Amino acid sequence: MILRTLICKRDLLNGCICLKSVVAASQEKIRLVIHEDGSLDERDVEFLFSQIPQMEIVRRRESEEAVKEKLQKHPKCLAYREQHPLSNKLLDIPLLNEATLNFIDSDILFFRRIVRIFPENLCPVFSKEDDQGYSGPLLKIISKSQNRLPSGCNTGLFRLPQTIYDLDYIEWFLSQEDLWQIAPALKEQTCFALLFGHEGCKIFSPSNLRCTHKKAVVTEATIAIHFIAGLKEKIRVLADQSSESIQSNPITTFRYLNARELTVASAIKSNAALAIKREIKRTIKKRH
Repeated sequence: MILRTLICKRDLLNGCICLKSVVAASQEKIRLVIHEDGSLDERDVEFLFSQIPQMEIVRRRESEEAVKEKLQKHPKCLAYREQHPLSNKLLDIPLLNEATLNFIDSDILFFRRIVRIFPENLCPVFSKEDDQGYSGPLLKIISKSQNRLPSGCNTGLFRLPQTIYDLDYIEWFLSQEDLWQIAPALKEQTCFALLFGHEGCKIFSPSNLRCTHKKAVVTEATIAIHFIAGLKEKIRVLADQSSESIQSNPITTFRYLNARELTVASAIKSNAALAIKREIKRTIKKRH
């Protein structure tokens, strides 16, 4: 199986720890293809090969012209490529991939051996997080996007069939400023979520794959943890535990659940919960 990932200079060491863990954990043979965002120098590349000899690397500068040619008729996509490094994930990697895209972020650490990462059938599958990590107002995205929006879609680990990757739709989304005005950094994740909305998708069971902004707790059901935002520092702390756990625990399997659609009712509930969190933070700041 070809498994693609994206890495940058800042996250190089953590990325090596996590990517080595997925190779060690999977009983299915993985061909790891690492796309770098243009920030790595030759010493960084040498370090990657020293840590993960079986990998293949795609340099941004070497694929630049091929990607730009594919985006000639999509000016918003071309502009986005100049604005944010995650454009590599939304545009470059799928465009350089010729079949179903299997992708993993470089901040997911494994703790158990697994038979395989993705289901045997070719259904789309993605990670699930507790928050609605989308770029704009939820109700506006639901009403305007023309696609179903999955609840809590996280693009740390996913499989996307080539048949539902739609450049024209991505171009349209990137032209809708009101759909990403709150959190522009989440354009990529929101756009992928809307692409997933075309099909009946599966999610990794949150008990097996934990996408967390808070505590990194390893339980008997934990197969892997996605260390989001400020928790990335915990990767090095848990690196030895990851290696020992992979070696000592029996082989297990991921559970896959049906993805749920984000409805108007659940969006209103989510907005209310977010408003309460913000108010609590404001109150704490005032007291201090």
